[in-house]
Amino acid sequence: TGKDVLAWPADVTRPEDLRSLVDAVVARLGGVDILVNNAGTSAANPFLDVDDRAWQFDIDLKLMAAVRLCRLVVPIMKQRGGGRIINVTNLGGKAPTAKGLPTSVTRAAGINLTKSLSKEYAADRILVKTICIGLIKSAQWERRNRGSDMEAYYREVGARVPVGRVGE
Repeated sequence: TGKDVLAWPADVTRPEDLRSLVDAVVARLGGVDILVNNAGTSAANPFLDVDDRAWQFDIDLKLMAAVRLCRLVVPIMKQRGGGRIINVTNLGGKAPTAKGLPTSVTRAAGINLTKSLSKEYAADRILVKTICIGLIKSAQWERRNRGSDMEAYYREVGARVPVGRVGE
């Protein structure tokens, strides 16, 4: 890239890993200008199939990781005169489907977090936005549909998308 890149392994469900990550970024790059919260997996199940452990994991992975990282970087961004936070969510957070739990709930929470932070920190020149992704080709779908003709699968589910295809 021609730019300074820092690769830092971290488990975003572990607060101490997040602190270590932010400390390393600040030490190496002098601050944080942009945060992209993009941790997650598609956990889509019927309500009665989701136990407490699955709920808690999804909350820790998708919501609390974003909360904790925002809490760590907002003071840094304020001190630097602004910044950008992008929370990657999905359409299920706005329009949940049946059997889409717990993802639809945690993504809805991510959308609400985004709206709340955008209003609270706008005056500090910290812009907070969400990207509500739809159907995207990914390894997650390939793992879920192991052994299937993926191109046929993508054509089938793409027919439900207004542009008639799955994103790449």
